[in-house]
Amino acid sequence: MSLLSLALRFALAGIAAISLAFTAHAQSADDRDNQIRAAMVFNFVRYAEWHTLKPTNSLVLCVSEDARILDELRALSNREVNGKTLTVHLLSGVSEEDCHLAYLSETHALDEKAFSLFQRGVLTISSVPDFTSHGMIELVTIGRQTRFSINNSIANEAGVSFSSRLLRLAVTVR
Repeated sequence: MSLLSLALRFALAGIAAISLAFTAHAQSADDRDNQIRAAMVFNFVRYAEWHTLKPTNSLVLCVSEDARILDELRALSNREVNGKTLTVHLLSGVSEEDCHLAYLSETHALDEKAFSLFQRGVLTISSVPDFTSHGMIELVTIGRQTRFSINNSIANEAGVSFSSRLLRLAVTVR
């Protein structure tokens, strides 16, 4: 094997290793971002109140099948929040009447699904830009931070209210 061939192999191996390292770093950054977003969804539940909620021991979080944070949200299932057990289901697997809150991907956030859920008093959350023009909570990225905006008017119309603490933390409140 010539010295040039050996050098070429080492260079290619180095490039492959660097590419893998960058891919792993990007994946871990995405994973962290998804975990942060899921934690925020959990905290929204802690600071929200459903005025139309019938007495129940559980809260149902319905999630779009293609939501980027589906796995992280599923990890919240069976956690206790405000004396109720949070359960996580795919939006397609349950009746809309069973949902108390919904995390919507682009597929559902921009169609009649969001409006239908709103009419049923479901707290709607999405990362879709300008979601608060017709939804309740939008997760937004500002610089390297994940923050949120709230459309309090829509939430109140649907029978959902947020604590003043949560409203103060929002980037914008409509």
